[in-house]
Amino acid sequence: PKTQVRNVMGNAVIAPVNAFGDLFASMADKVIGSKTGYRTTGVTNIQNYVKGFKEGLYQSYNDFKQGINTRNIEGNRFEISEGKSFNDNTAIGKSLNKVDSLLSFMLDAGDRAFYEATFVNSINNQLVLNNTTNVTQEMIDIATQEALSRTWQDNNNYTRFVLSVRKMMNNIHVGGYGLGDVLIPFAKTPANLTKAIVDYSPVGVVTTLIKGKNLKNAIETGQFTPQMQHDFVQSLGKATVGTMLYVAGYALAKAGVVSGESDDDKDVRDFMKNTLGVNSYSIKIGDKSFTYDWAQPIAAPLSIMANIVQKDKEDASTLEKVISSLDTAGNILLEQSFMESINTALSNNDGLATGIEEAILDLPARAVPTLMKQIVDLTDSTQRQSFEYDKPIQSMINSVKAKI
Repeated sequence: PKTQVRNVMGNAVIAPVNAFGDLFASMADKVIGSKTGYRTTGVTNIQNYVKGFKEGLYQSYNDFKQGINTRNIEGNRFEISEGKSFNDNTAIGKSLNKVDSLLSFMLDAGDRAFYEATFVNSINNQLVLNNTTNVTQEMIDIATQEALSRTWQDNNNYTRFVLSVRKMMNNIHVGGYGLGDVLIPFAKTPANLTKAIVDYSPVGVVTTLIKGKNLKNAIETGQFTPQMQHDFVQSLGKATVGTMLYVAGYALAKAGVVSGESDDDKDVRDFMKNTLGVNSYSIKIGDKSFTYDWAQPIAAPLSIMANIVQKDKEDASTLEKVISSLDTAGNILLEQSFMESINTALSNNDGLATGIEEAILDLPARAVPTLMKQIVDLTDSTQRQSFEYDKPIQSMINSVKAKI
């Protein structure tokens, strides 16, 4: 349930950011379009967006009801497979397939509604801006790429690289379940979120400039394609709005609305959390604070700027502020990327073999839904220690017990 809710909220939070970015993208597209004779991007039309949103929900529900699958499998970020996952000839297999189908539908619906909303808006914008009623394959390709990108489902060089790393690691396997599945359980979403954190930032401006130069050369040499124009203006929109998020993050942090990393001192950290009710990486609304670290890529500028403001209050030097912000940015990228589990295994003090062993022993606890752990937290006031020295199997059992 936590994943389902955060999936929808994550898509909902980034939607207005993209809509704002489209204001800048459409202006640039208009200027370039005067030279190329083709328009690729317009602003968000609420009516078209809502129409597409409803269509996406219907498609997802109809698939579930009919027991069919019409989604774009290659672009599916949750890596939901085709067909049935369990043996349908047994009672437990049949029951598990029903649960699997329901969960897959809910995950798909959380993405497909936003996917179709973006797709329909893009197609209609292109028709109006190019003064035509004829939907071309070029328009469909542009709208598809935009919709996949905004729901973290697109295939790019980075996602292909991550998937190839996992495939290579899966050469070490037991019964078809490989080392890559252990250390990189999810590949596409972390890969695309990591890329998005860079795109929606001042660093994205550098990428935009490179794409702009390539576009200019393509126009001059007659190698121009509308997709290149669309890619450039989208990159410009993301970089512009992303840079503005950093400015907003700084202002919110200065106002005390957004917090960064907790204090190094345990007593101060506990006082902030238990007395003032301020969690690390949280946004304060009234007398309550809510963590925002899950809402990537928007969380990145908030957390980086909150840590810079925190260093300001500590009268840190300019060098310390720069190092702190780079450290925060690096940690965010690492935590969101496919490298997190690999880094944990490699950085184990007892060596790589022990690190991999611990990752494998984490699997049973990972299989227990987080919802159960949250129920435990609400009903059990005792803080329990699961680790037992030199007893890895018992520690694994304790981790499972602690979540149930």
